[in-house]
Amino acid sequence: MKRLTAICIMIVFLLSLTTGCGSRRELNELAIVPAIAIDKQQGGYLVSLQVVDPGEVSSQKSGAAPVTLYKEKGETVLAALRRVSVKNPRRAYVSHLQMLVISEKVASQGLGKILDAFFRTPDFRSDFLIVVTKGIEAQQLLQITTPVDKIPAGNMFKSLISSEKIWSPLTTVTIDTLISDLVSEGKDPILTGITVTHKTEKKKLEAANKLTNIQQIRRDSIFKYVGLAVFKKDKLVGWLNEEESSGYNYVVDNVFQTGETIMCSKKKGRMAVVITKSHAKIKGIVKNGHPKIQIQIRAKGRLSEVNCNDIDLTNSRTISLIEAQTEQEIKSHVKAAVQTAQKKYQSDIFGFGNSIQGTHPKAWNTMKKDWEKRFAHLPVDIDVHVAIQRTGKFGKSFIDDIK
Repeated sequence: MKRLTAICIMIVFLLSLTTGCGSRRELNELAIVPAIAIDKQQGGYLVSLQVVDPGEVSSQKSGAAPVTLYKEKGETVLAALRRVSVKNPRRAYVSHLQMLVISEKVASQGLGKILDAFFRTPDFRSDFLIVVTKGIEAQQLLQITTPVDKIPAGNMFKSLISSEKIWSPLTTVTIDTLISDLVSEGKDPILTGITVTHKTEKKKLEAANKLTNIQQIRRDSIFKYVGLAVFKKDKLVGWLNEEESSGYNYVVDNVFQTGETIMCSKKKGRMAVVITKSHAKIKGIVKNGHPKIQIQIRAKGRLSEVNCNDIDLTNSRTISLIEAQTEQEIKSHVKAAVQTAQKKYQSDIFGFGNSIQGTHPKAWNTMKKDWEKRFAHLPVDIDVHVAIQRTGKFGKSFIDDIK
């Protein structure tokens, strides 16, 4: 038995020596692509690749940009990607893609055709983030130099990931999530929007392409995330503002932490409440053939700033009033988001149809054919409860003691 075990071990060892390296790719033969931008061109697309200069990133040399932008046209996205190889001395390596930036114009004409290339091709992983530009071309965004992180795509990626955790109007969307929403019968997609400051000032945009943009305290132009893009099927139909975007994330249970501002009594001053935890449930109801949605939001928070006179935070009644005001603030965000989606866009970005399908599948089969019309007039009940757990170091603001 021992001899047989030894022979088996020896065979496994010998087999491991026979494995080849036919699929190995040397690092110095690859062009690492952290971001791709897609713009609309006559007869096809303009695809821009942000390619990393390894020498600059590793600080082995200085004075040059850490990335280079390559652009090519093609009837399809993959055709354009392959044509880039004519300009780039190295093979494009897209497995480390972090950001896919789609222009507003491309998004308004439909995402289905361009997404297939990124979903079908095995070279692409599924963890990159997808955003839509607002008011600028996608290629312009990839030309903006950024501080802190040497690679602009890494800066955009980390900024969106971290901002989602502390600011409710933003959300991250990967290709798996986007395609799942696209093929769903009861849910329309959303994507986070992105733009740049001074987008209408040509000189500042050109200056922002240079390294001097990050060598000064006040930069010529920087990127910023702006609300959520609303889709109907795969086409962009409009935008949610900051309040509506926040309401959307409350409904779909995507608020990790955020801030709400409420008025003091007699509207003299304001208080800031940090929402530290939020949980939402969507329930689909069908009664006598008529659908209805119930949204239940339960949140916890703490007071982080009090600019009020004559306020006693040791009084339980005061805390109850603050909780009620915070509940109304959140409810107003949700109402704004729901009304805009229903009346302006007729787009079920919340997945209300999915909720009806989950609880009443037979009824859904009869409703899904004209769900767009039903959604526009769907009754939605919103129930919000907030518990303030902490009020900070002091029970009374020092503002009253200022002479």
